[in-house]
Amino acid sequence: MQYIKIADAKGMDFDVFLRRLWRSVRGDIPVDPEDSEYESWEKSLPKLIGVLKKAGLSHITLAAECELPTGGRIDAVLLGYSASDGKPLAVLVEMKQWSRDKIQLAGRGYTSIRVSGRHGNYQSIHPACQTEGYMQYMERNHRGVTSGRLRVESCQYLFNYDAAGKEELFKRDFEIYRSRQDQMFCKGEEARFESFLSGLFSDREQDNQETLSLFFDSGYQISDLDMEAFRDIAGRPENISLLEDQRPITACIDMAVERLLRGTLEGKNLFLISGAAGTGKTIVGFKILSDYCEMYRRIRGRTDYNCAYTLPRSRTIKAVLKGVGGGVQVVFLNDLRQRFELLVVDEAHRATDFSMSAGGVGNALKQAKIVVVLQDNRQRVLGNEIGTAERYREFARANGFALQSYELRLQKRAGFGGYVERIDRLLYGGPAGEVKENGIEVTICDSLSEMEELVQKKYQSDKSIKYYAPYCWEWKSRDEETAIDIVISEDGAVFQKQWNPQDDQYQWYLDSVDRVGCIYTAQGLGFNYVALLWWDDLRWDKSQGKWSVDFNKVTRYDRLLKGSLSNGADNDFIMLNIYRVLLTRAKKGVYIWFKDPDTREHFREVVLQDKSKGGNDGTV
Repeated sequence: MQYIKIADAKGMDFDVFLRRLWRSVRGDIPVDPEDSEYESWEKSLPKLIGVLKKAGLSHITLAAECELPTGGRIDAVLLGYSASDGKPLAVLVEMKQWSRDKIQLAGRGYTSIRVSGRHGNYQSIHPACQTEGYMQYMERNHRGVTSGRLRVESCQYLFNYDAAGKEELFKRDFEIYRSRQDQMFCKGEEARFESFLSGLFSDREQDNQETLSLFFDSGYQISDLDMEAFRDIAGRPENISLLEDQRPITACIDMAVERLLRGTLEGKNLFLISGAAGTGKTIVGFKILSDYCEMYRRIRGRTDYNCAYTLPRSRTIKAVLKGVGGGVQVVFLNDLRQRFELLVVDEAHRATDFSMSAGGVGNALKQAKIVVVLQDNRQRVLGNEIGTAERYREFARANGFALQSYELRLQKRAGFGGYVERIDRLLYGGPAGEVKENGIEVTICDSLSEMEELVQKKYQSDKSIKYYAPYCWEWKSRDEETAIDIVISEDGAVFQKQWNPQDDQYQWYLDSVDRVGCIYTAQGLGFNYVALLWWDDLRWDKSQGKWSVDFNKVTRYDRLLKGSLSNGADNDFIMLNIYRVLLTRAKKGVYIWFKDPDTREHFREVVLQDKSKGGNDGTV
């Protein structure tokens, strides 16, 4: 990111500014003037500066390529003070150098606009969709905006796109952006753009320092979107806000839903959305259902929604969603009997069959017009779970579904940081990555007594905290209410807890610090803090430099897992996945106690990147 006051642009060598911008974005990579991004800056930024000068806004500050914590970049941000009340104002500008003959708007792709460029063809979402995503992110996550101290507006500038053809950018699939048409400015609309900007910004000469400080220094917060968002699906869809990498996906699916409800959808469609734990797959599913309900009311004028949120199995998630409440059915995938025009399949990696017989999973999916699949290959925790991304692709091809595949990469649960990536490197191997900021707090507990003390202290200020452990102890309390399930003696002290209750799962989800969850109550849920007991069913063999798995520690009590394993299968992968799920439930902090010291030190080296044995915590 680089910024410049418009008045200062006249007397400077603009190439110097571009090279500074290149270094801020690309680092030490040598400047390449023929690079497509460099060329776009070279053409677009002077155009925008020219408009600002003609509008009499030379006192405005322009910031180029403003990076968001989500990984995206805003083309330009104009910083000054509002004409209406004199308060700090930031205007987000999305710029495109498209021309009418270089884009394709028609087609069944749902991935928005196809663009032909000098460096090849690519696909882009609608500019209005991009700025709406930026706006929603700022309004929900930027502390300066959420506090009310900084106002944000947005617009789009297509300086090569003939204004005579602008109307086509808001037809057919893109009708949904019609209300934002006045904030888009094309070639030939410079005078209107100048008037728009001069109407927003005060013409009083100021240094913009307060606005710059608010925009750049206020920082970002993580919004708490979790299972509670389910209640807003039918009632208040505007409460389900998305981050930058999620919004283009839902925008594309919304186009198909609009066609479906208007009776113009061609064939059947399967949208495959893959992503690691914490990337927000469930929230995307909720948003798709929410948009469907809103469009259903608008187009059909009724509320007899023909959609379902479904999952292969999870008594806990179903109980939690029932407790949360909402206007959409929650059905186990194997229990589907009626036809739904829209199915959102969460935890889809847990599917165990694709049978086409009556009552079979394949048959249920085949009946729907639109199927949205949310899955993660590394969250398969039973040997017979076959819901891989490739299996769903095969199903789509075999059953006449048009297939669209997407991947969510941005970590949202664990503070936008590198925690989940390091857990993956710990369990599955791979090269070390760069250290990322904004991670969660990771505390290694030297004893179970220390863990209990820390958990109880945290519980006094935050009820969203849970114990988790692998299924290595018998579930006695299921049949005998007062029985103790987990008993561990350590240095004269005894740690003892019950497993989570079989009933009252929603109450356990809301507030329980004394009962321990297992893998079957972990998937799909997130808590602010998690305390994990790392047992010796999975331990690091220091002499061999690899993981050692002892399934007998688990399968003596976990009959479901035992029955799912098969000879010749990569069963060790299942155990690694189990620990990955248990390790990735926390949003703010995780406490871990290790039975095996070598495993503890290996975790410290890889996840905390600490090769010393001193100290007991760190932030990733």
